[in-house]
Amino acid sequence: MNWVVLKRIAGSAVLAAALGRNMAFLVKSIALGKETFDLSKQEEWIRTNFIEKN
Repeated sequence: MNWVVLKRIAGSAVLAAALGRNMAFLVKSIALGKETFDLSKQEEWIRTNFIEKN
């Protein structure tokens, strides 16, 4: 392996680690938001039709 390949592999590992940290933060934030704002219950879904029929 030459230096360029090793440098590219190391950069990929750093990128993967950063993506993993960001994903963990996102998952924790979503869970905390659901607990804090009680988003477990969903409102009734009302269908709307904005197209007028002639």
